[in-house]
Amino acid sequence: MTRILIIMLLIVTLSFFGAQGVQADNFRARTEELMEKYRVPGVAVALIEKGEISLLEGWGYQDQEKRMPVTPETIFQVASISKPVAAVGALRLVQSGAWDLDDPLQDYLKSWNLPDSSHDLREITLRRVLSHSAGLGPGGYLGYTSAKEKPSLVEALEGSAPGSRAVEIVATPGQEFRYSGGGYTVLEQALEDLTGRDFADYMSEEVLQPLGMKDSTFNWEEKMAGQVALPYSVYNGVLPNYLFAERAAAGLYSTAADLALFLQYALAVFEGAVDPELGEMFTEQAGGYGLGWQITILPDGRHLLGHGGSNRGWKANMALIPEDGAGLIILTNSDRGMPFYRDLTNYWLEKNSAGHAIETPGRIMMYLIDLYQRFGLWFLR
Repeated sequence: MTRILIIMLLIVTLSFFGAQGVQADNFRARTEELMEKYRVPGVAVALIEKGEISLLEGWGYQDQEKRMPVTPETIFQVASISKPVAAVGALRLVQSGAWDLDDPLQDYLKSWNLPDSSHDLREITLRRVLSHSAGLGPGGYLGYTSAKEKPSLVEALEGSAPGSRAVEIVATPGQEFRYSGGGYTVLEQALEDLTGRDFADYMSEEVLQPLGMKDSTFNWEEKMAGQVALPYSVYNGVLPNYLFAERAAAGLYSTAADLALFLQYALAVFEGAVDPELGEMFTEQAGGYGLGWQITILPDGRHLLGHGGSNRGWKANMALIPEDGAGLIILTNSDRGMPFYRDLTNYWLEKNSAGHAIETPGRIMMYLIDLYQRFGLWFLR
């Protein structure tokens, strides 16, 4: 019955793709202005008003040399936006009774074990991993330059392959918020061990396909190349398509059109219209974070839900004010994309009377981050 309700919801929402909301024309002009200001090669945006998609459009180029334009169906790496999508996959297992949010995660691990520690490993639970309070590191990943270089999931967890970073227990579980891509990599392994299925296959069959996210995947395939934008550096040079063994943390490929559907689904969950058991995603657990989602309570009591994403050559942001049915997806194929999406998101927040603004690194920090990613400079650690 739940899946039928979801499909019915998507049929209704898809009928609104051509609608133009009151903000669309102004938002289009602001997007173009900021693209010129920050020299971002390509952008795809979805704007949701009163639960309906009012703007779904691409600007610029997915390939500057070939002058191939970005469209709403252009595929981008969406980096850490992978996390709230992965969280839905994990919570489907909680919903079915196969997984418990507060059981020790090690009870579900078979192919790899949590490292020895003076901390109590039984305090590392799915709830704490999803909310970044399990005390696990590392915080993030840089990716691998080719499929040949990319390690297996176990090798990534162990840190035994070149360029990989071992998962470690770096803080007392449950004590504090500590952003952790490593925690989501442990989640990925636990999910595979529990279901006996590859993580990407499970997510496709249980989350992406049922939501109509037809152009989204956690697996890179060469046949996607013509639809995937090229990633660009802060100097507008083409970067490698960095791949991730740590897919739950950073490996999702998606489109503005697909992520608009995901936001509409999240809105329906928040309202209790579908999968009400998953509504705990939007309850703060630690440090302004729910189960896979960043949560801000606005001055007037409304919620701001969402997540940013930052891989090399890709910057993205996703935001939702569920009480208004207002949502925003911004995808870019540039390391210049973070100040761009910050300013565009803040324009959207202003138009929605949020009384709040997001902060991201500015232009100088953008270049420093680029140096760190290229060379791992010790003074930028």
